[in-house]
Amino acid sequence: MMLRSLKIIFIFYTILLAPGCKLSDRDLLAPPSEVRSQIQVEIAKWYDNHTGAVSVTYDHGAPHTPHNINIENLVLQHGLTMDFELVTSEVMKDSVLISHIKNFMLPRGFGFFGHGHEHVNHDALSYDQSLASFSKCYESMTAMGLKPAAYAYPGGWGYHLSTRSALKDAGFLCGRRFEQLDISDPYITPDSIDAPRDWYALPSLVMQSIKYDGCVICINNTEELLVYLRETLNKTAWIILTYHDIGLENEYGFYEAEDFEKDLKAIKSLDLWCDNISDIVLYIRERNNASVSVELITDASGYSSEIRIRLSDGLQNDFYNQPLTLLFDIPENWINRDLVLEGSNSLVSLRSDTEQIKISVLPDEGVYVLKAGGRRSEVGSKKSESQDRHKFRKLAQMAGPCLRH
Repeated sequence: MMLRSLKIIFIFYTILLAPGCKLSDRDLLAPPSEVRSQIQVEIAKWYDNHTGAVSVTYDHGAPHTPHNINIENLVLQHGLTMDFELVTSEVMKDSVLISHIKNFMLPRGFGFFGHGHEHVNHDALSYDQSLASFSKCYESMTAMGLKPAAYAYPGGWGYHLSTRSALKDAGFLCGRRFEQLDISDPYITPDSIDAPRDWYALPSLVMQSIKYDGCVICINNTEELLVYLRETLNKTAWIILTYHDIGLENEYGFYEAEDFEKDLKAIKSLDLWCDNISDIVLYIRERNNASVSVELITDASGYSSEIRIRLSDGLQNDFYNQPLTLLFDIPENWINRDLVLEGSNSLVSLRSDTEQIKISVLPDEGVYVLKAGGRRSEVGSKKSESQDRHKFRKLAQMAGPCLRH
């Protein structure tokens, strides 16, 4: 054994000292422990790579009544969500409502949008008066532990630029209109457009029974709604639906409860991301600010050990905390294997039956690591051993001329 070791040392020094054999520093270095290669990646237009998006909004200030709790349970039965208005001066007086919001609605994914501190016409106010009103609404929502991102103008009165400017300056990220004429073009960010024309004038479809006041340019039933939902898919757009007094006949702008359930079924049947206005607004804004890097890490044997993901949007992480969906290819031998995603103090199990995988992660400037679970396959090990033998033969061939010199 000692003699064999001495021979190896002798051969090594012979290679180094042989005249005319000029080995560079690169030749003497060990192969790198890992090789990094960039993987092409795309941020999906909508969460979970849905084709389009929809927000179901309910302008009704009493979600804690027995009737509206039934509406909420109906939404949950269909695996969807809905947004509710908050006129904050009224909400702050009602401890039962606040308890229902915190203990029932928020844990189940319902969303909320500001609807004024008082339900007044802000277009009739000055900029300073509107700013004070919007700011009070914003502060009240924050005090309740809510995220004040979305707003809807009481009565739809958000026509004046000064009103919209005041809403923006108060801190809200968007304002939803309530205008029957929006039926002519209710599609937000259609096709390749990546931001609304005006964040503070988002259109919505007015959902209203024909029995209320005979409004033919309102959406009166599911058959009429389906036309717009399908076009939303065609345009890969986002659409907002606005309801009043569901199942409460003769109340303002009421909509039939039977048609509402049909609407939910129609939404569920289509490839639409149904979520709160706030979450969709955050997704769009994060996506438009995001930069992403996805690297495949290969070890010295040529084995794909992991994929490292870095996603950043440069925005405030505790507010802009909507995951973005990434689309990229994984190694072929990772298909149909158990995968584990680590990052942001979480561990997620995944599996993909195709080469392209979709992963949703926070744009929090952290590093996410995707690994294939289990041990390397026997085929993979044999392939690595073959690669090692090939590398050894190549080194021997490099050394040969030096030894012969």
